[in-house]
Amino acid sequence: MSWIKKSLKNNKGFTLVEMLIVLGISAIILAILTYSYSVVSNADVEKASNRLESVLRSARVNAMSRGQAHGVVHFVSEGGTIYAEIGNGTSSQKKELICSSSITFTPKFTTDYATEAEPVDAGTMGWNTVFNGNGKLRLQGVTKTNSNLFRLKHGDKEIKVIVYAETGAIEKKY
Repeated sequence: MSWIKKSLKNNKGFTLVEMLIVLGISAIILAILTYSYSVVSNADVEKASNRLESVLRSARVNAMSRGQAHGVVHFVSEGGTIYAEIGNGTSSQKKELICSSSITFTPKFTTDYATEAEPVDAGTMGWNTVFNGNGKLRLQGVTKTNSNLFRLKHGDKEIKVIVYAETGAIEKKY
């Protein structure tokens, strides 16, 4: 017991230099974790835009080869996660994951491609992009549920996927 009292008497605590070293190492670790999180988030937005572009291209090809009924992309939200279904709605359609709820996904129909896509309430989400047999967007009977401008955003990273109404061409803009 006397050795415990003796060691406690000699213990003077941390020096200022030791404390600064610990704080410096902690700051470096925190910076690395923050940076790696932002890189992962940016990669998620890029992957989501690639999946969206792929689904839109598949629907366009289906419309040109099999007819307009097969060129419909129906977007749905389940628990904030966005899925796309390609087809005419009568056959069993495979749901393709577009993005998780951590990414803001906003669609809009417009011919003014410089405008921003408007946010959509994820609880009532359900809209289409429809290609005709020529691979262009079907413009007859365009309603607010048709989309050709999609904005995917998380933090600072934003990617727009545009389907040009006049030609059906698909482009990503960063």
